[in-house]
Amino acid sequence: FRLTKFSVKEIMSAPVRSVSEETPIRECAHLLSEKKYGCTPVVDPDNRVIGIITETDMLRVLANLLDRLEQEGRL
Repeated sequence: FRLTKFSVKEIMSAPVRSVSEETPIRECAHLLSEKKYGCTPVVDPDNRVIGIITETDMLRVLANLLDRLEQEGRL
């Protein structure tokens, strides 16, 4: 068994699902959760990759939201 015989093409996920900069965070979170993606590319209007959104990014948003709710006494 030799890993040098394999390429990324053989294990990658396709087709690629991407989001735009304007995609609502909630919609992106649902995409990552429902498709079981760890991340997804962020593309511009010309479909060029301009970034990536990850599970870690989403967890940071959740933590910040929970902190804010706690500060406001709503949690």
